Amino acid sequence: MLSLLIAAAVVLSTLGIACVTLKVRDALNRGEARPEAYYLRSAILSPDERTLQAALHSLDLEDVNVAPKVSVAAVLAVKSRLPWAERQRAQARIERSHFDFLLIRRTDGHPLLALELDRRATDEEDLPESDAFIGTVCTATGLPVLRLPVRSGYDLRVLHRQIDAGLARARLQEPVQA
Repeated sequence: MLSLLIAAAVVLSTLGIACVTLKVRDALNRGEARPEAYYLRSAILSPDERTLQAALHSLDLEDVNVAPKVSVAAVLAVKSRLPWAERQRAQARIERSHFDFLLIRRTDGHPLLALELDRRATDEEDLPESDAFIGTVCTATGLPVLRLPVRSGYDLRVLHRQIDAGLARARLQEPVQA
């Protein structure tokens, strides 16, 4: 009787392990990662972004909220009249990108101005392809982009003038619908 119970326990344990193994393998095959694959970052902003954020919070930007690390896909939409494959490619492209900061009208959440830190080491370097792409798309959709050089500190008067000029360029019209 005892050997029968041990045999049953071994069979059930083997089946349980097989089920868990198959479930994990299926999840990995579907491109899903186990929860253990993730960790909490110590900070969501880089030191350069934190420096700019501190300067932005020092400014008196009336009726404007400042949001860091905003997904481009949360701000821009892909037109639904495009062919399916082109729509998928366009959506995937904007889902991989984010704005360093986005200035948003406080009253209705309308995006006003994207702020991008220019991390090029020299003026001769070309803009990274992703930054150039975002600039082109933002121009096409009417969202101004202000590129700011990385600094160890920002002159608040100069920064305020740059932002005011960018906000003046902002189109305050209804967004283009799909």
